[in-house]
Amino acid sequence: MAAASSDGTVVTVRVVNPTPAQASAAVSLRGEWKSAALVATISVLAAPGGDPTAANSMASPDAVRVRATQAAPFEQGKPLAFPPMSVTVLEISRAAA
Repeated sequence: MAAASSDGTVVTVRVVNPTPAQASAAVSLRGEWKSAALVATISVLAAPGGDPTAANSMASPDAVRVRATQAAPFEQGKPLAFPPMSVTVLEISRAAA
């Protein structure tokens, strides 16, 4: 699922991989975004090792947590990997000039 912010400066793409296998897909934007230099911040919430029963506990409080990347150049059409049992959020914006 993808949506643009109300001011049109950010496109958010959400990808859910509910399977026990890694998945891949390419993300490409259209319109004025197609030829723009872009950056993306990627946040991933994934079950460790793809274990659907994984949960946080007192002994392991960070077993399941969001892992985020710093903003980095985003290459349209390049396949991205989505871990098993995960939710990935890409926040894509135009690169600073």
